[in-house]
Amino acid sequence: MERGRLLGLIILLLSVILSIAYLWAMFSGRGDIAIKVVVSIGFLVAMGILAWLGWIMFSIKPIEEIPELKEETKGD
Repeated sequence: MERGRLLGLIILLLSVILSIAYLWAMFSGRGDIAIKVVVSIGFLVAMGILAWLGWIMFSIKPIEEIPELKEETKGD
């Protein structure tokens, strides 16, 4: 697996794991539910953007190398 795709997969998996761990930690304790909901929405939006970026990095196929063009000079 290429370096960019591997990095994308790691970012994707990390964002999903962090989101699940965050929700479990946030709502397993006691406290004001209104603040927890607002903070959770912001955190999950950030993790969603990170997961989207990781998915794009993982799913896009790399561009094949373009062979170098040789310039031919013609004498006058």
